[in-house]
Amino acid sequence: MVNQRLFGELCLDGFEVSHTKDQILFDDADQQRLEHELGRRLSALRQLALSYRKNEDGRVTPPSDSKRAAVLNRFEREIKLDAIQSFLQTYEVPRPSLIKKSNDALRRSIVKKYEPDLKAKINKLLVSLYLVKDMSPNDPYVLIESTELETSVIVIINGAHPHWAQLTGAQSMMNFIRHCTYDGVAEWKAFLERTLSSRTP
Repeated sequence: MVNQRLFGELCLDGFEVSHTKDQILFDDADQQRLEHELGRRLSALRQLALSYRKNEDGRVTPPSDSKRAAVLNRFEREIKLDAIQSFLQTYEVPRPSLIKKSNDALRRSIVKKYEPDLKAKINKLLVSLYLVKDMSPNDPYVLIESTELETSVIVIINGAHPHWAQLTGAQSMMNFIRHCTYDGVAEWKAFLERTLSSRTP
């Protein structure tokens, strides 16, 4: 929260105070002028407080060069496997319209059948998050609806997808849920900006 990150002390001379000593007695529009001036002078600091994030433990520790190289070597061996090569050569991708139709039908079915596991508001945006265990492993790992309403995002995570089964720790689950949800919020924001700009004459 901004008020947990941005704080300070004001020294006000020449003002009367209430008899309980806990309130300034402003004259006319003095309070509005003071708040306007504070907003003007502190806008850059407020923006920093709104945007800055750090890890939960306060430290950012990037992986070492040796660990990075080991991961890249492992991935290179994986991507060269015959099974990967064969799959990419033979798999036929359905038409985009068919994929959208199938995903939309699946999403509507899930929303109708289940209650969200989490509902959270980001300002006026309502984020509804579903963690669904009985989807097919062949269904997408995440379904996102971010364009139907200007104040709603739906994120459905496939709990039967092979990737979810590999998330063994609480932190890896947290990161996966975070990425899926913020992808949905980012899609919503981009769509909303395009929609609003198209309405502007």
